Amino acid sequence: GWVSDYGTGTRRREKMNEAVLSRIPLEDTHVLDFGPLVGDGRPTRGALAFTVDLGRGDKLLVYVVHLKSNYGVRGRNIAQRKNALALIRADAERLQKEQPDAKWEVVITGDFNVDPDLEEFKTDESLSPVADWNDLWFGRPIEERSTLPTRMGNPAWEYPPAAFDRFVV
Repeated sequence: GWVSDYGTGTRRREKMNEAVLSRIPLEDTHVLDFGPLVGDGRPTRGALAFTVDLGRGDKLLVYVVHLKSNYGVRGRNIAQRKNALALIRADAERLQKEQPDAKWEVVITGDFNVDPDLEEFKTDESLSPVADWNDLWFGRPIEERSTLPTRMGNPAWEYPPAAFDRFVV
């Protein structure tokens, strides 16, 4: 197993970390910690990454994320999610270049806090760094992919069902 431990660039410790528990050996387990970065576009948290040797030269590279929420300033939230995905993609490309003989499969999974199938996110550019990858939920009926059901009873917390938890490969 592995649990991330992100810094924030301050004395405050991040409370939203990721973890993986596996019965098979994990390789190249590392954390992308965005805490030391500066500026409004600095992604929150980071990403937990690991590789699984699938045998015969095949490798699975997995990134577990919890991207910036929708609370706060919309433009800054989008920039933070977009920058996180750009940094993750760059890390994936770096690892693949270091082992060019391997056949790679890459997945980014976790809470993206965005659902491009919803009208509210049609102009959201958060996912643009991986726009040429396959989003496994995109276009599927909401009944099959809803990961965030509405919270009825408090108007401040009511929203349509969404698929914020995504799998991009």
